[in-house]
Amino acid sequence: MPILEPTLDSDKDKDRKNETDVGIASFLVVENMTSWIAHSNVKLARALTRSISPRAAD
Repeated sequence: MPILEPTLDSDKDKDRKNETDVGIASFLVVENMTSWIAHSNVKLARALTRSISPRAAD
């Protein structure tokens, strides 16, 4: 039995789907940037700690 895709009956439904897709894509971009910033901050903190006290960073 084939899987049936829901049909979009009106332009309003199409707009709603596009808004949802854009919202999900925006969330993923922000989530990826947040993860990258957090990772960069950890690397920076380790580098600063290592420059102040080489034994404390390990």
